[in-house]
Amino acid sequence: MLTYLIVLGALLLASVVGVWLLPVPLGVRVFLFVAGLLITGWLAGLRGRLTQREFARLLFSPKGRPTRLDEMNDSVDHVINACELHSGEDVYFSSRFVASYRLGWGTPGDLSLHEAVQSSSALPPPSHPTGCR
Repeated sequence: MLTYLIVLGALLLASVVGVWLLPVPLGVRVFLFVAGLLITGWLAGLRGRLTQREFARLLFSPKGRPTRLDEMNDSVDHVINACELHSGEDVYFSSRFVASYRLGWGTPGDLSLHEAVQSSSALPPPSHPTGCR
């Protein structure tokens, strides 16, 4: 993750400042500036996927595979709160249920614990409803 942040910072610095110091025609500099910003934006968009992979690998995989939400210890009902981005309403994740006012009640199915935690921390993964107010 540190390497990712260093590469992202260096690319942003090179795109915003460094490209204007090159001894090339102005049109080439503008092209390199726009291309650098587009690549930096794409790389910044990978943040959610990288975070999801690291959560699954380091924090929530005691058996060598991602822990599913319904496999959590059920002696205490842990509830993870996130915000569903389409409706802007709270979503609650537990080992026994997934619930929101607009979407109703359901079962966690094959939802991984790391995906629910990532949703709560506002680091969107590629699929599930995410984001926290």
